Amino acid sequence: MIVGVCWRVCLLIVVCRCRSVLDEDYSNDYPSFDLQPQIKTIKVKSGTRYTLRCHHDDVQWLFKPCDSNFSGTIICDDNRKWKKIENVTSGRLHIGSASRKHKGLYRCLQRNGTVRRFKLNVYEPLYTGSPPTVSPLQISNITGPINMEFTIQCRVTSEVPPTIIWFKSCYGQKCDFRYHQTCYCHINTSISNHNTGTTYLSKYLIFDARDVDAGTYVCLAVNQFGKDDRNVTVAVPAKADRDVYSLLFLVPFGLLLVPLVAWLCYFEKRKRSPEVVVVVDQQKRLIRPVGPVNEIV
Repeated sequence: MIVGVCWRVCLLIVVCRCRSVLDEDYSNDYPSFDLQPQIKTIKVKSGTRYTLRCHHDDVQWLFKPCDSNFSGTIICDDNRKWKKIENVTSGRLHIGSASRKHKGLYRCLQRNGTVRRFKLNVYEPLYTGSPPTVSPLQISNITGPINMEFTIQCRVTSEVPPTIIWFKSCYGQKCDFRYHQTCYCHINTSISNHNTGTTYLSKYLIFDARDVDAGTYVCLAVNQFGKDDRNVTVAVPAKADRDVYSLLFLVPFGLLLVPLVAWLCYFEKRKRSPEVVVVVDQQKRLIRPVGPVNEIV
């Protein structure tokens, strides 16, 4: 009797093991009793391109579809079967345009067990809108050449309040991001923002500009519908050039001084002329004859 009970228990274990293999719908080379890693939850907007990374090569990807409740929380049924994703053996699974059919659990496996697990939740936005638009940047308020000040204006048009971020090209420093082989660093100070309706104006101020202030400045505007950016290059003259500019600045005063001196000379000459005329008239009166000449004869 004990032998019969043991035989039935062994038969039950074998049946359960076979059923587990059929439910998983993949080869016995990928065991189902391995230590499962922690699930990484990912939330992606519908229509977005996304890539799941396993960080290993020669892997097998499995997928189990899931649903979501009224609040958007994803719910996965344990009774659903895992499906093998065909023709994907690399460590990256590319999703061209996320939709409801991509909502569910993912895992990548090697022969020694599961490497990573993902829970992908694809949501539909409640409303749609347009991304912000950044107008070409303008440089204004350039003061005297000795103490130069710049104001860079960034005008943004957006239906919803955007986040405006300023960057500047930098060298030999930690890069916040790299674009077209150029390093850019985030700017935190000397920024003022104003808005009127759907127009948002952000100004970056440069006081007492120096050589280090020269470079390319980027204005980036971001909202939930997208982003846009513009850049402008600021050139700050060297100190030697500023001295030349200072001399050129004095040239107009020299040109104004020439007619001023000529006018003063003319005025002084005209002021002295009446005195000379009076003296001549008085001399003529002194030598005027008293009577006619014929009477003397």
